[in-house]
Amino acid sequence: MDFSQKGLNSIFLILIILILLTLFLPPITLPVAGSSLTVYIGEIFLLLTIVLWIISLMCKRTITFNNIGKYSIFFIFAGFFSLINIVDLGRYSIGLLGYFEAMFLILMFSDIKLKTSAKLIKYYIYSGCILASFIIYETIFKNNGEFLIGNKIVLSIGASNYLASILLLPFFVSLTKLLKGKHSFINLVCLTLISIGIIFTASRSAIIIIIIFTLLYVQIDLLSNKKSLIRKISSLLLILLGAGVVYIEGKSFLFQMINTGRFENLSEQSNFLTRLEIFREYYLAFLKSPIVGNGYFNIKANFLGEYTLAHNFILQLLGDNGIIGFSIFIILLFYIYRFLKSSYKTVVDNNMRLFILGFKRSFLVILLHGMVEPNIGSRLFMIYLFIGVGIIITSVSYEKRYKSISSNN
Repeated sequence: MDFSQKGLNSIFLILIILILLTLFLPPITLPVAGSSLTVYIGEIFLLLTIVLWIISLMCKRTITFNNIGKYSIFFIFAGFFSLINIVDLGRYSIGLLGYFEAMFLILMFSDIKLKTSAKLIKYYIYSGCILASFIIYETIFKNNGEFLIGNKIVLSIGASNYLASILLLPFFVSLTKLLKGKHSFINLVCLTLISIGIIFTASRSAIIIIIIFTLLYVQIDLLSNKKSLIRKISSLLLILLGAGVVYIEGKSFLFQMINTGRFENLSEQSNFLTRLEIFREYYLAFLKSPIVGNGYFNIKANFLGEYTLAHNFILQLLGDNGIIGFSIFIILLFYIYRFLKSSYKTVVDNNMRLFILGFKRSFLVILLHGMVEPNIGSRLFMIYLFIGVGIIITSVSYEKRYKSISSNN
């Protein structure tokens, strides 16, 4: 095997693209300590990439990582403290695996420096299109394009709100590229496809979020953009064209949601009341073990009689990891956001700058969505999120290295 830096980078690039293209394909299920482990196809390529990276580390015996990498390691160590309180080792192991993979993604992308950021950005968005396509296929060909009350979209990799939360990541990246970058028909198609996918998840929270924040960002970008008036008008027309297609394809589904009362008296609907009860159960579980937590995915909702996610990432972190793990992860999120903010100001490559801006917007939106829906902590979401962070880390590192070499010469 070619372990030269150039050869390794080519292999890493191919594997990362394979991860993105296969991440949302139907997974494999394996038994683990009495629980079921869902193994995603893209995850297999991820583990292969991690093994290859570890072998390369053994050869060069050096590693480079930043504060994001440091705090991801600290969080893993903090998670071991909750072992004293776990009931289901299988669920704990599955939860821990997701954070381990996120940590390795950060460390790996911090160490390797890939030049071809444009390819990775393209395939990151394509990955979201693949997920949206599965949702659209399920809705149109299996559910006859209808909204099913009490039985929203469910794929083998997850269900309604969870899928919508994942799609929020590529949605705002595509929207930002369309508003501030070069006009691209492919990008318009991707944005339209992802938008329809989000609607067909029937996630009210995600639909409300994309409407509010799309209107906000369209105004911000068109008013602050230094490009010509003709350019701004053409950007607006493209957005309206995409919105028109989304409306035509999704209006019947949306009106079914509205007519069945999905947007009426939200605070009195049964799933909202159930959500409040889950919040209460997680808060009480946190109070029982406030320092180290109860272990990953080890909190059972007594009124449901089964283990459940918190549907709120703050309560999920507090219940699973206690104050120690929660504090470390919040610091990690802060460092990620600060890194995104500073990178946008310093990066020269315009394609990467647009990706960073779009991803920064997505990052804030998924934190908001995570206050009422499950996302952070779930393996598939964590892999997709931290691949996005990793793409930015490796691209920024490469650009800094290139500038350093150029200045020395």
